Amino acid sequence: MSEVRHGRGAARSGLRPKLTATFFSLLLLLTVTVWPLRSTALAYGAGPLDAARIMLVNLLKGPVRVGIQVGHLQAADHPEEHRDLRWNFGGHYAGVNEVDINLAVALELQELLEARGVTVDLLPASVPVSYSADAFISVHADSVDDPARNGYKSAHFEPERNQLDAVLKRYIDAAYLAGSPLADDALNVSSSMIRYYAFNPVYRHRINTRTPALLVELGYISNPADRAFLQEAAQPASLIAHGLIAFLQEIGRLAPADGDTADSAARW
Repeated sequence: MSEVRHGRGAARSGLRPKLTATFFSLLLLLTVTVWPLRSTALAYGAGPLDAARIMLVNLLKGPVRVGIQVGHLQAADHPEEHRDLRWNFGGHYAGVNEVDINLAVALELQELLEARGVTVDLLPASVPVSYSADAFISVHADSVDDPARNGYKSAHFEPERNQLDAVLKRYIDAAYLAGSPLADDALNVSSSMIRYYAFNPVYRHRINTRTPALLVELGYISNPADRAFLQEAAQPASLIAHGLIAFLQEIGRLAPADGDTADSAARW
């Protein structure tokens, strides 16, 4: 009998390490799944299933990335397929160069987005082959002979290359038109905007067709009021940033900050 009891005691003793290992394995599993899931659900205001989907998508996609193209910057470096654009340095009016406005706004925009944890690629007129990001903004300003013409406009490629082009446009336009004194100049969207080379799938040096992209014409440097607004680069940059952040929140790539929601960001 003593030998039997001894055998049972040994069996119980051997079981304890296994139970302990199982317990800590379950605890580790909860730590690496349930806790991040709860954190994601709280950050995005989402239910468990939506939070799980957001976690999986963001894990697969990696860091949030936005491409900002400075219109006409380093135009002389265009590849052979865009050789006709090598002499297109942008507009000029009243001693102001469009490319300088574009660059100043892009740099401010880069700083604002990076402060929200977004990885930003600042790109010149020529873009890498099939460049991919969560969003892409091409920054431009207008210039015409008529100093009375004013306003902001934007365009994505047509026909639409993906389902998010129009969503990105909606958020950017809403933020910019609501927060700036500029009029809506949508009636003057040109064919060169809706067939923009950097979005055009027929070229090699263009962005990936799955990357939501928008070309913005921030205003007219040929209009005195627009020009004054654009020369304060932080103003247009902050409006574009608000629209972009709202878009990234809408697609689940960026969580709202404290005191901030995707809906409120869309109203900024």
